[in-house]
Amino acid sequence: MSPLRGRALKEILIGVLDTTDDAIVSIDESERIVFFNAGAERLFGYSAKEVIGEPLELLLPPRCRALHHHHIEEFAKSPVASHRMEDRQGIAAVRRDGTECPVEASITKIRVGEAYLFTAVVRDISARERAAEALVTKTRQLETASNAMAAFLARGSWQEASAVLVRGALDLTQSEYGFAGVVVEGPVLRILAHHGIVWDTTENRDFYERALRTYSEQGYLEFSNLNNLFGLVITSKEAVLSNDAACDPRAGGLPPGHPALRQFLGVPILSERNVVGMIGVANRRGGYTSTEQAALTMLGQMAGVLCDSYRRHQRETSLQEQLRQSQKMEALGRLAGGIAHDFNNLLTVVLGYCEDLLRNVHAADPIYGDLQQIRQAGARAAALISQLLAFSRRQVHRRRRLDLNAVVTGAGAMVHRMIGEDIELRIQLETNIVPITADPNLLDQVILNLAVNARDAMPDGGRLTIEVRNVEVAVEDPLHPPECRPGQYVLLRVSDTGHGMDAETKARVFEPFFTTKERGKGTGLGLSMVYGVVHESGGVIAVDSAVGRGATFRIYFPTSEGSVEPLDRQQDNPAKMAGSEVILVVEDEPQVLALVARTLGRYGYTVLEASSPEEALRIGRERPEVIDLIVSDVIMPRMNGPELVRRLTTFQPHASVCFMSGHTHSNAVYHDVVKTGAVFVEKPFSPEVLVTTLRRVLDQRKSRRVE
Repeated sequence: MSPLRGRALKEILIGVLDTTDDAIVSIDESERIVFFNAGAERLFGYSAKEVIGEPLELLLPPRCRALHHHHIEEFAKSPVASHRMEDRQGIAAVRRDGTECPVEASITKIRVGEAYLFTAVVRDISARERAAEALVTKTRQLETASNAMAAFLARGSWQEASAVLVRGALDLTQSEYGFAGVVVEGPVLRILAHHGIVWDTTENRDFYERALRTYSEQGYLEFSNLNNLFGLVITSKEAVLSNDAACDPRAGGLPPGHPALRQFLGVPILSERNVVGMIGVANRRGGYTSTEQAALTMLGQMAGVLCDSYRRHQRETSLQEQLRQSQKMEALGRLAGGIAHDFNNLLTVVLGYCEDLLRNVHAADPIYGDLQQIRQAGARAAALISQLLAFSRRQVHRRRRLDLNAVVTGAGAMVHRMIGEDIELRIQLETNIVPITADPNLLDQVILNLAVNARDAMPDGGRLTIEVRNVEVAVEDPLHPPECRPGQYVLLRVSDTGHGMDAETKARVFEPFFTTKERGKGTGLGLSMVYGVVHESGGVIAVDSAVGRGATFRIYFPTSEGSVEPLDRQQDNPAKMAGSEVILVVEDEPQVLALVARTLGRYGYTVLEASSPEEALRIGRERPEVIDLIVSDVIMPRMNGPELVRRLTTFQPHASVCFMSGHTHSNAVYHDVVKTGAVFVEKPFSPEVLVTTLRRVLDQRKSRRVE
């Protein structure tokens, strides 16, 4: 067969260039457009006929044109044949409608006769930047809510928590000043915290001094006149945004001397559909948009959970310490659970696409470091959510019957690397350890958190001992915690030779957000997470410590009958993850659905996409071919995952099932997942973890058929 030549080859090449998603634009030495593919038509909004022969400036914002001319001139002189323009330099394109979009571009040059042709491959990175910005905003919201809850739980102070919320609101919206307050009978707005507000003391001085004295003595200011923008937030129960507050007819009624409002944004704090408070910010340069309103609204929703916790705290101060601790964890668990589902969906998308990009970008590429920073920030956010869910006992547990010796041995290498060379690690394992039932991954976190705590208590070095042995607790045995009922246990004992704890610190060591470390050196969640995991596993934890005598944590796990299940820590071979089976993916979050479908499609699977349970049922009824695997989110509108699977399997009885979720919200729903016997993938997951898990499910299905 003779090779393709001439017109046929040209048509094939143009066809290939038109199928790519990226925009491809070629210019001559006078910087006039000579080629414009279909991807460029989609990105810029012009047809090829409209731009061929036109100057490239048509597609560039004015501020970028001079820099672009300079790059082309230097590039033409350079011996380099290709060049990537870094997006950190603010590279942008202009669409036909005049809007700008951030892009990244790679430019190549070829010599045609005595002249050069320059070809740019341009990629729209708007979605990536929006995802990164959304992740930063969500992380700030979570950190603000966590810090506010920490301030409240540490001293039961709503004022301190409000101050944290105000600082967070100012950071999220870049405003000059802000405030947070609660609504009391009247209605009256009681301002508990404010920042950046400077009164004009020359006007209405008596009012100012009286207000200052009241704030100093009582810790708050009260406004009974709500005929203003503040009051509108309370009466309407909705967010109020005004970018011309001085002329807004709703803005009247502020006391003389109050700072002028140029722009204003306020959101209500709701509890059971009642307005219990508000957060307000003012005077943002450039005014407020729906972006700032959405961010502040989310913060207001978190504050509503915080307010509920505050009210419960007031009603329950007379309860015993154990009950108080339990209720604080429940309050934090509700906060974590309320945001975990959406937050983990977002993290799944960000981390999934980030991993894809890292796999396709060379390590020497300038953008590689930026992608690593995004992945690192996403991993930190995922770890924070995991800790919140773990200590509040709302994390999904994958329990199995296991040998605690094997868990400690597997974690030993990680512990050794983490504690450093100046701390001696001793691992003492008794033989013939009785099996226990627990989640091995969460036990790894327990061991690592205890090791970190011990390391920080031994800044000058010391000895860390991890011991596992069988113990029997007798009736009224003073050697063991009183919570341990008589019977057989497996004891995990972690001790250090550090500086130890006084009685007050030891009494609060498991409290969420309590830490004796310097600011920025710890979240105060590590030991709380340990406490939650141990109790969720049916165990008991106790601590023995004194100043100068180190600390010993003793964890008692109830024993379990039966054979030990393997830990299965090995990694799968990526080459064995591909397949050709038919997989139905049901996910109501569009970005997660797109990511999962794209990932599975890349490994050769036939993917059926359903954005709702109703659509999934329609596909299950109408599709004549067998569906090999159903992958469904757990929490969806109108119908949860287990109920959907029960209905789907009437049409597709041979389909295997895998559930995925960032948080189950309900123990009842999680029990429904367990009853199905399906595999569970916890968000956020990486593309490799997802495909590996699904491949195992499909292989098990094949094995059952053979049998």
